[in-house]
Amino acid sequence: MSGKYISATTSKPVASTFQDVYTAPAGRRAAVLGFSGFNTTGVSVNYQAALKTGGSYYMVAASSTTSNNQPASNVVNIVLEPGESIAILEGTNAGMDLRVNVIEFDANVAFYSPKVLNPGLGTTTVYTVPAGKTAALTNIVSFSIFATGIMATWNASGSATVRINYKVPPDQIATVGLNQMSITNGGANAATFNGFGVPNNGTGDFLNAGDKIQFADTTTDLTGTGSITWINVVER
Repeated sequence: MSGKYISATTSKPVASTFQDVYTAPAGRRAAVLGFSGFNTTGVSVNYQAALKTGGSYYMVAASSTTSNNQPASNVVNIVLEPGESIAILEGTNAGMDLRVNVIEFDANVAFYSPKVLNPGLGTTTVYTVPAGKTAALTNIVSFSIFATGIMATWNASGSATVRINYKVPPDQIATVGLNQMSITNGGANAATFNGFGVPNNGTGDFLNAGDKIQFADTTTDLTGTGSITWINVVER
């Protein structure tokens, strides 16, 4: 896998300004575990991790606040493609340095995060298993294909009710009451990060060639700038 561990550190973040901390180099992907640090600024600091792709930023973790003289952490669960960056955004009180921990590996390793930027109203296919392949959903933080798979979303627009259409067989479209497979319902409010567990009966689950994972926004358009949904997969 030619992997290596990397820890990259911020440089005195400026209030309300994205700071790129690590960029996956050409030919390499990187699994981002999260940020950590210690607050010595004298005030409480709010901060949040973001993905930079195509020149735009998308929140990929819940917002965290750390009081002065306390340890800081912000869990992230996404794989960067070559050229993508992981960034940090600190609030009005800024200046707390954080380090991000990533595992970098060759881009030809089939471990990645299929994602949809600014998904719209209705059903969007986030991932389809390629022909001749099988796949497993994985949670990067637990490093296990047998952990509950996570579909995550950042809603930058209005309130919405979302649904996961899970393991939809080839040539089928999951809709309510028609070919709908296992689902997870949840509220996705504006400016909110949501992680949705994908059902797997506690033993992990595998997908066959052509199977799909779909994200359905059933009530409100999630096209606000910066909305994102993704899932992590390993292919064989």
